[in-house]
Amino acid sequence: MKRLVALALSSGLLAGCTGTSPIPVDIARKAPAERVSGGPDGQARITVVRDAGLWTSFCPASLYIDGDRIARLEAEEKVTVGVRAGDPVLVRAAQDGGGLCAWLPSSRSLETRLEPGQHRFYRISFARSGRVDLQEDSLWPRRERASDTSRPGPATLISGADRTSPANSVINK
Repeated sequence: MKRLVALALSSGLLAGCTGTSPIPVDIARKAPAERVSGGPDGQARITVVRDAGLWTSFCPASLYIDGDRIARLEAEEKVTVGVRAGDPVLVRAAQDGGGLCAWLPSSRSLETRLEPGQHRFYRISFARSGRVDLQEDSLWPRRERASDTSRPGPATLISGADRTSPANSVINK
């Protein structure tokens, strides 16, 4: 009987941990400066928002731009990064270990190209298996969408090795 009660409680706790919820970029908190780094200013911007949810609270996620670790994001946090325009930019979200997901390190990469002045939005989420996911975000604020004439284009999912480049900066506005 004790095992049955323990199993029921464990199942209930795990069921509460399985979902993540996207949050709008204007509601997300800025990542603290001590968990953000970067290089020189770029001509375009990328904003990455980490999903809300109990599951994400236990799995730290890192953001890499062209192989450089830019930020470590907790649930419901965001960072805005200046990147070079015109060239391909590799955006990677990684579960680098630690927390509840330490047993399953994973990463997801997208390659994109931005024009000068363009601003793209991405979100980091975790699948029920604990694997990290990165995708373009459709929840960015309407006021910014209306004023931005350069609509986000598609990003390309890639699985190749990281490239390194110092041409990234953290704006975090």
